[in-house]
Amino acid sequence: MSSFIAAHQLEVRFTFILDFSQSIKKILSPISQMADNIGIEKEGTLHERITMGFDNEGYIISSMSDKLIFRYQGLDIKKLVDKNSPVESYFFSILEKLCSLETFGKITNFLSLATLVDTNDDSVEKNFSAFRQTFLNQNSNLPVFNDVAITLDNKMVGNEKSIVFGPYTGRQDLLKRNIEIYPSIRELSDQKGFMTEIKLFKISSKFSFSDYKEIINETINLKDNILKRNEIL
Repeated sequence: MSSFIAAHQLEVRFTFILDFSQSIKKILSPISQMADNIGIEKEGTLHERITMGFDNEGYIISSMSDKLIFRYQGLDIKKLVDKNSPVESYFFSILEKLCSLETFGKITNFLSLATLVDTNDDSVEKNFSAFRQTFLNQNSNLPVFNDVAITLDNKMVGNEKSIVFGPYTGRQDLLKRNIEIYPSIRELSDQKGFMTEIKLFKISSKFSFSDYKEIINETINLKDNILKRNEIL
């Protein structure tokens, strides 16, 4: 069995930086030299967006006047919280410099989305059967579908958690979620197993690398508590 991060996205949102287009290039300059590709949209406007792609490492960083985004695909989500990881060295370096601008207002909230896939050697039919036997009432007399998942939501004031989990049947499950299949997860196309989608959202005026570590740890624990504790992995 192998574990993949089909997609992980971190968003830190803040009030609009009105002179963003005049400030961002200087902030990104030291990091942009390491990027494999750079894209600029709506240059010179309040809605300018600069995206730096780091193809070999499987991640991108997008900078906008009201948010900073980190997106990753790969094998090990834990390495993102290692010391000097791209998140700490690049993402938080950019965030700190944005926050130090005289025109910066405040951070408003942050959002983490993670689509995790744990593969196995069983058939789709066997995985569906294991999922039904573990999580669904055998006397519920539900009709038979070719897809099944369970959604758990926990919404409180300023804090939201959402988990969706079910069998993973291959490439079509990624495409359904608009997940582009980059080289770092290409082998997932022909795999089978179980998929867990976790959303964590919090209203907060601050966000640090320690907060990000807590997000990753909570993401891993939520998945393990559902799948491993029920012995479906």
